[in-house]
Amino acid sequence: LSQATIFQSYWAQEEFKKAGFSPSKSTVIYNFADSSIFNQNYKKILNKKTELLCTSWSPNPKKGFNFYKKLDSLLDFDKYNFTFIGNKPPNISYENIKCLPPETTTNIAKRMKNVDIFVSATESDCCSNSIIEALSSGVPALALNSGSNRELIKDGGLLFEDIDSFFEKLLFLKINLGYFRKNIVVKNPKEITQQYLDFFYEIS
Repeated sequence: LSQATIFQSYWAQEEFKKAGFSPSKSTVIYNFADSSIFNQNYKKILNKKTELLCTSWSPNPKKGFNFYKKLDSLLDFDKYNFTFIGNKPPNISYENIKCLPPETTTNIAKRMKNVDIFVSATESDCCSNSIIEALSSGVPALALNSGSNRELIKDGGLLFEDIDSFFEKLLFLKINLGYFRKNIVVKNPKEITQQYLDFFYEIS
């Protein structure tokens, strides 16, 4: 019924193609964060411990909760603080990871100012709003090599494959935070809006 299709990522476009959906007219336009809320207009706080943050509105197991369970027992909490904000499965509990209920986007943006690294173990995500919000706030991301995470993060963070590579990449990211912050690239709302308009004009 549609004249054209907009995919959230190239990964999503390929997944739909594998499922037999390959429209003749399509494009890829990423999600974006509200730059009036998520931005880098603040002075970075120097933390005694490396502050890790993860957010998720969905309690779906594919959001990485079992992986965080491993981190809860293996991460050195004398060197790191790990905070999770959002909804999680009722059967999942952590001893060391600090869990907070869902918060407004404004409050999460405020918390980003005190965060060193954003962590995401989400599987097969089309276009993670959480990662985009972190990057827009100048926070490098450490994410599972799955879905569109590679497309979003580019040189503004690192990808991991398993628990061993997570700790390897975490240490490297921690040592080189300044480098990764400088290499974060995200499009602002005006740029994304223009992409939508250009595509609408193209198909009209």
